[in-house]
Amino acid sequence: MQKNNNLIPYFAASHFQFLILAAACAVLLSLLIPTTQYADSSAPQGQLLVEHASGFAPLYALLSTQGTQGLTYMVIASFVYLLLALFYWHFLHSINQTGALTEALWHSRIHWGLLLCVWFGLLFAYPLLSDDAIAYLVHGRLAWIYQVNPYLSESRELLTNDSWHILLGPLQSLSSAYGPLWFYLSIPPVTMAGSSLPIALIVLKGVNLLLLITCGVIIYHLLSERSIPQRRGAVLALFWNPLVWLEVIWTGHNDIAMLVWILLALLAFQRNRYVFAVCLLMAAVATKYVPLIIVSLVCAAIVRQQRLSSQDIWWTVIKSICGSILVMAIAFLPIMWGNGTTIFAGLIGHATKINPSIGALVQEYGPAFVGHTIAQLIMPMLLIVLVLWQTWRVWHGAALPEAMLIVLLGYVFVISSWLMPWYGVWLIVLAVVVQSWLHHAVLSVTLILPAYYLINVIALPAWFRVLILAIIPLILIAVYRTKPLIKQPLQASGPTPIQE
Repeated sequence: MQKNNNLIPYFAASHFQFLILAAACAVLLSLLIPTTQYADSSAPQGQLLVEHASGFAPLYALLSTQGTQGLTYMVIASFVYLLLALFYWHFLHSINQTGALTEALWHSRIHWGLLLCVWFGLLFAYPLLSDDAIAYLVHGRLAWIYQVNPYLSESRELLTNDSWHILLGPLQSLSSAYGPLWFYLSIPPVTMAGSSLPIALIVLKGVNLLLLITCGVIIYHLLSERSIPQRRGAVLALFWNPLVWLEVIWTGHNDIAMLVWILLALLAFQRNRYVFAVCLLMAAVATKYVPLIIVSLVCAAIVRQQRLSSQDIWWTVIKSICGSILVMAIAFLPIMWGNGTTIFAGLIGHATKINPSIGALVQEYGPAFVGHTIAQLIMPMLLIVLVLWQTWRVWHGAALPEAMLIVLLGYVFVISSWLMPWYGVWLIVLAVVVQSWLHHAVLSVTLILPAYYLINVIALPAWFRVLILAIIPLILIAVYRTKPLIKQPLQASGPTPIQE
């Protein structure tokens, strides 16, 4: 009875209103933008997206037919998201001050019911913010229906009249740029859906939802040495995050699949299963290639933590190398057999893409000051320096998740020439598990990233887009570093699970 009484003062406040607003928005979204109509190329909504294809975001195709009215809808939607983001920031502040709110929400059936309404509504809404989910399914369709390797550029010639492929924007003309483990995961939705793209999209997004819940479970176990309210608060901070809702459940991006492996690697490292941790990290690389930049951090942490004789350390190194080779062979051999390195054509093509970011501006304007060759080397060298710095910090005892988060922060906001909102999901998942000031800083500033969709509707100069998406977040992170905006949570006694 005490738990029910605790709910009264909290659900009377803004947190209950936040859940109601979020659930209503998600359900309304599924009613206004039903997947079953927008994914059907014979329906008026589907025909609209085919006739007015624009970039990688079907949203822009839709808005292009509505003129100023479409822009008005976009502004209203942005305002609603802003409200959700402010409520979420207030929620982070509240659970940081007291564990009572976390416990009240955790034991409330109403809270979990409303959260399920949010997830259910987003699951059945067409992914207007990106056509990447359809691209994933097309890759699976090439393998299952057409019996060809989707990593080969010539395979896409079979898709000229394909009813799924015609819904893709012009930027989806390259072969797959993702690892084979994600490709294998995209095949089951195709087999279950048959010829129905709406069913395939819903199943694919359902897989993402299950992976998101899996991340929550892993995070709960990863933080086993913290207090119960802190562990539950970390899970709720992930499940309630509006950017995660947009990019994982609604849009269906595959980043959460990579992050499951990374979290499992951290959990294995925490349990002193070092070889297993390296193998899991290689599985993350075989899902998306980004974790390659944090491999040295994990290796440094393992060597430092083991504290055994040099012979034992070398034996661990040998087993880790053999395990990594085995994981990569299992993942890559089916698609590489008889094709060699040609399967990386899509990855190479993706690396040449330019999107407004600090890295892109350096590539564009750098040659005028330092020459083309040096300009092309600035960001790769900066990445190497950043990785070496954080590897050195881990070697000297820095927490592994925090170091990984710093590397990915630098890559997303500074180094990458292709800055996208869903990259913020990488940062959010790692920020949830760190115990430093970066926890609140990253969870707060990543809420800005969906501004990308609004500023791309308006013809704005590249430097302004970079200011909004990269420079302002970096400034806010610096503000958190020098003067934290909210009180840090109390630390549990004893060492953290993945920090000495």
